[in-house]
Amino acid sequence: MRNGRGRPGHPELHPAGRCLDHVKWLVKWFALGTVLDPFMGGGTTLEACKAAGLPAIGIDIEERWCDMAARRVAQFSLGLAV
Repeated sequence: MRNGRGRPGHPELHPAGRCLDHVKWLVKWFALGTVLDPFMGGGTTLEACKAAGLPAIGIDIEERWCDMAARRVAQFSLGLAV
């Protein structure tokens, strides 16, 4: 999925995967700060933001895609001061 669309039926590839190079280009030219991806899917946008050094927030209704995206970008949780 990293450089193309996922294959339907494959458990590790999102069926609507996006080309990482294209998303990196979009992030480079249009991201002005923290990027919010409310339909994160496999995490291509998060990976592009990580490569660009930009903060990003990803949300998805399917837990399996959230897990996959977290593994993809080696995401970790930050403690928030309350």
